[in-house]
Amino acid sequence: MTEVMSEEPIDTLDVLRGALKSSAFTNHMGAVPTECGNGKAVVDLEIQEHMTQHMGITHGAVLGFLADSACCWAAISELGNVVTAEYKINFIKPAIGDKLIAKAEIIGATSKNAITRCDVYSVKEGREKLVATAIATVVSV
Repeated sequence: MTEVMSEEPIDTLDVLRGALKSSAFTNHMGAVPTECGNGKAVVDLEIQEHMTQHMGITHGAVLGFLADSACCWAAISELGNVVTAEYKINFIKPAIGDKLIAKAEIIGATSKNAITRCDVYSVKEGREKLVATAIATVVSV
């Protein structure tokens, strides 16, 4: 496995997108960062049929992946390479729609870790609906 990110903070969206080209799982899921910098990140994900459960609702694991990714990418913008130490997610409403948007930000940090929060929205017919919220602790590696 090749290390593609540095220990320096990632302050541009283009640098993050370049680094993610070698992230097989992120590419498989189709997550696209649309904002990254200054302790914040926004990530879009088109909902595909294989991401839903038997009732047509987006599977909770997809929401967890998206929230975790957005939290890490918000922290990367300030800390450089990070991994998740833990996260907690609360599912608020069923995620039904065309895409998901995760909006994350650092709410507290030291030089080695950050506490982040993320709200995940489903988008249907252009309207955003809050479907989950998460808190994550991420640590520098």
